[in-house]
Amino acid sequence: MPQDITALKTTLAKEIEERRQTFAGRKSVDVGDLPGFLDLIERARQLHAVEPYAEAINLDNLQFVRQVVLESSESTLPPISFRSCTFSTGVKFTGLTIAGLCMDGSHLYMEAVFERCIFSGELTGSSANFYGLSNFTECVFKANVRFLATQFRNEVHFVRCDFQKFAYFDDTRFHILADFSFSRFFNARFNNATFSDTTSFTGAIFAPWAPRFHGTSLHHDTSFAGASFQAYEHEQDWRAYRTLKQKMAEVKAQEEESFFFAAEQRARRKFRLPLTPLPPDYIGLGAIQQILVRSRKSLSTLHQDTVVAPSVVNSAMSLLYDYASSYGQNIARPFLWWTLQLTVFAYIYWATPHLVSTAAPWLSAGETIRPILTAVVLSIQNSLNPLSLFARDPLITVRSFSMFLLSMAQAITSLSLITLGLLAIRRRFHKGSE
Repeated sequence: MPQDITALKTTLAKEIEERRQTFAGRKSVDVGDLPGFLDLIERARQLHAVEPYAEAINLDNLQFVRQVVLESSESTLPPISFRSCTFSTGVKFTGLTIAGLCMDGSHLYMEAVFERCIFSGELTGSSANFYGLSNFTECVFKANVRFLATQFRNEVHFVRCDFQKFAYFDDTRFHILADFSFSRFFNARFNNATFSDTTSFTGAIFAPWAPRFHGTSLHHDTSFAGASFQAYEHEQDWRAYRTLKQKMAEVKAQEEESFFFAAEQRARRKFRLPLTPLPPDYIGLGAIQQILVRSRKSLSTLHQDTVVAPSVVNSAMSLLYDYASSYGQNIARPFLWWTLQLTVFAYIYWATPHLVSTAAPWLSAGETIRPILTAVVLSIQNSLNPLSLFARDPLITVRSFSMFLLSMAQAITSLSLITLGLLAIRRRFHKGSE
C-alpha cells in the first residue's frame, strides 16, 4: 500500500507541475482553469490523509484571476506553496486544517481571508504584499508563523488567535489598523516593525516569553488594555519590558509606562542564573567547588546595588515595593496594608497593657474599655505622629525599650506605606511634563 501511495503522489506531482508550467510566466489562471487546480489539491488532500506529504505542493509563480476559495473540510490539507504568486481577486480559506502554507513574495490585491483555520505546519508570508483586508480571525497556529518584511497595506486582523510557537513579524509594515486583540502568544517578535495607524493588543496574553518590540515604531494609538504578561523568568524578558517602557514614555502614556516598568522589575528580580554546575560535572568535587564559588560571588555582592546584576538587598527591596504597591500602580493596596498594620499593632499593645501607660483622663475611665482604647490610640499615635515617642509628656507612654523599638518599627512602616500611597496617587494622576 505505501508503494502505491508513493506512486500516486509521484504521478500527481507530475500533473501539478505540468499544469503549473502551462501558466507560470505565460498567462493567468483564468476562471475556467481554476477548478482544475482545486481538483488537484483535493486529490492531494486524500493522499495526505493516508500518508502525509513531506514537501509542499508546488503552485509557485502563478497568477490567479479568480478568487481562490477553499472551505471547511474534515480532512487536513497537505502543505501548499504559493510563493511569488499573484491573487488578483484575493483568497478565502475558512474552517480549514492545513499542514503548512507558504505565500512568500506573493501579491494579494483583494481580501485575504483565513478565518477559523488550523495551521499544523508553518505559515509564511515574508516579503509578501497584502493590499486588501487581511483576516486571520480565530486561527490556531501550531507551528511557527513568519511574516518578515511583509507589507500589510490595509487592515489586518489576528483577533482571538492562538500562536502556539514563534510568531515572527520582524521588519513588517502595518499601514492601517493592526488588531491582535485577545490573541495568545507563545513568543512574539515585532523587532524593527512599523505600526503606522491604530494598533491593538487588547486582552492579549503573552506567555511564557515577553513580546519583543526592539527598534519598532509604535503608533500613538496603541492599546495594551487588559493584556496579560506572564513572562518573567527569561533573560530577554526584562529587556523586552524595558523597551516597551521606553516606547510608552515616548508617547507620554504614563500608566502604560508604569505598567511595563513594574513588569521589567519583576523580570529582573525573578531571572536568576543557575547556581548548579553544568553537565557533565553534576557529581564529584568539581560540582561542589562550582557551587561554592558561585555562592561566594553572590554573597560578595550582597551590599551592592547594581542595575545589571541586582544584589540580594536590591531584590528584597524590589519585592517589598511590589507587594506594597505593585511598583506604584496600586493606590488602594498601601492604605489597606496601613490599616492592617494599625490593627495588628493595636492588638499587640492590647495584649501587653503593663508595658504602656497614660495620664489622659479620658483614657483612664472604665476598666474594661481602657486597655482597648489605650492600644488603639497608641497605634494611631505611632502611625501618624511618631515624634511623640520622643516628647516629654506624650499622650501614651511606653514603659520598656522593647516596646519603644516596636513603636519605632510601626512608625517607619506606617510612614513608608503612606508615602507609597501618595506616590501611587501622584503617578496615576500626574499630568506629565508641562
